[in-house]
Amino acid sequence: MTNEADELKPCPFCGGRDMRVNRTTASWISCNDCGAETDSRANEGQARAAWNRRFGGDFEYLLERVIVEANTHGSAFMRIDANGDVELVDRELWQLRKPPAHHRV
Repeated sequence: MTNEADELKPCPFCGGRDMRVNRTTASWISCNDCGAETDSRANEGQARAAWNRRFGGDFEYLLERVIVEANTHGSAFMRIDANGDVELVDRELWQLRKPPAHHRV
């Protein structure tokens, strides 16, 4: 029997249900459909909790900002922090925090 807390919610960005649990010295969850992922967490339980946390703010405003950023620069990156808050991330900072290529989906 699967514990409800263990089940991953669909991707908050694309609605996909094909997720991957990544484990090295840390754990993170990624969507195999669109590439969205959590930050690295100390263990799988924390990564699952971060994935299942949902944004409670003005999603339409954030989406508008992402579309403008993507149209201007060709891409845009969003980040969900430990509190479930979503923010647009500066592209240069994003490149510095990405896991090595062999950790990417």
